[in-house]
Amino acid sequence: PIILDHQLSFAPNHQLQSTIKLNPDSITLSGPNSLLENFTSWPTTLLSIEQLKKSITRPLALQPNDIPQIQLSETNVEVHIPVEQFTEKSIFVPVTVKGAPDSLKVFPNKVKTNFVVGLSRYDSIFPKDFRLEVNLKGVPINQSNNTAPILLTKRPLAAKNIQFSPKSVQFLFVKE
Repeated sequence: PIILDHQLSFAPNHQLQSTIKLNPDSITLSGPNSLLENFTSWPTTLLSIEQLKKSITRPLALQPNDIPQIQLSETNVEVHIPVEQFTEKSIFVPVTVKGAPDSLKVFPNKVKTNFVVGLSRYDSIFPKDFRLEVNLKGVPINQSNNTAPILLTKRPLAAKNIQFSPKSVQFLFVKE
């Protein structure tokens, strides 16, 4: 496999859209076994780019081979860096209660959740993609302070810097 040696910085409000791709992603080394057994990968030369704000594709040289008995199948690769703008999105996510009787209600039952997402995925993230849970198993239910922490137990990979408020719920019994 080829290992990308890189130092990248992004323009404000920009990030990687997906993983960086190399083509080819691996090369073949030929030579004496005693020399080849020392290699598990081959690095590229340093790719240094600042203030990225759009996707780029460019050729990149592999590190030079300084062992004459070893031949590389390729000396260059093509690197593709997918970049996109990101923004903040807010949604209300329902709170799931575990370990509680049916007559127990929590307040609030939905929590405002903010996160950063790339523009290409903005319309594809919904409340069902998150799970905010309160686990009341083992929590004394008849105390004066009826609060429990909310835990984020499921999240979409595209969502970054997830914040939600409040961080806890109040719970109470409802008599039929």
